[in-house]
Amino acid sequence: MKKYVIIDSEGYTIDKVTVDDSLPIVDFDAATWIEINDNGDYTKKRYVDSAWIDPVVTEIELRTEIVKLLTSCDYTQLPDCTYTDAKKAEWTTYRQALRDLPNGYTPTASPKYPTAPSALLDLKTFDFVAANVKK
Repeated sequence: MKKYVIIDSEGYTIDKVTVDDSLPIVDFDAATWIEINDNGDYTKKRYVDSAWIDPVVTEIELRTEIVKLLTSCDYTQLPDCTYTDAKKAEWTTYRQALRDLPNGYTPTASPKYPTAPSALLDLKTFDFVAANVKK
């Protein structure tokens, strides 16, 4: 048995397969089969110039993640949030750090996101958030 990662014309992973040695590999115009010798995770890698690389997070992808992170903690800024003023201030600082992240951003494989403050939700706040988050 041989293991392959199937990549598209830009080097992005389409699929990872294991094939019986006796079967011929059919070459497709839209895909290339790269033989591998391990069980690594190739879903987030690109094959460029005969080497596997970690793709960088573009500014658009970074901003998309920032929006998700900001949305997930919007409740901390609502007037009826039961956090103390000090805890709300921690969240305000965190949210500003998220907004500042794209300034001077150099694309990298692993952006350094700020660490969120601890979120100790009381039951009332949790119920409000759970009822208002779109799935």
